Amino acid sequence: MKNKFILVLGLVSSTAMAASEPTDLSVGMAVDQQLSGVVELDNKYRGIIGNDGMACDDMAKRGTFDQNMPVTWYVGVGGWYEW
Repeated sequence: MKNKFILVLGLVSSTAMAASEPTDLSVGMAVDQQLSGVVELDNKYRGIIGNDGMACDDMAKRGTFDQNMPVTWYVGVGGWYEW
């Protein structure tokens, strides 16, 4: 399992370094796989590692319903692994 974790971190860091323009990077905490650390790149790719597992998401499409209403939507694909 430790090897998979290192592989995920390597992929995230190599993606950020390969970009020719500045990368938008966000780091935070959430409750997804219990208490989790979350890393998001370019408002598109999200990786979550927590007490009970890990998950990866790709936000395929984002939008808003109305400019006057602060509600947004997104369509994403992803996967998870529980331990």
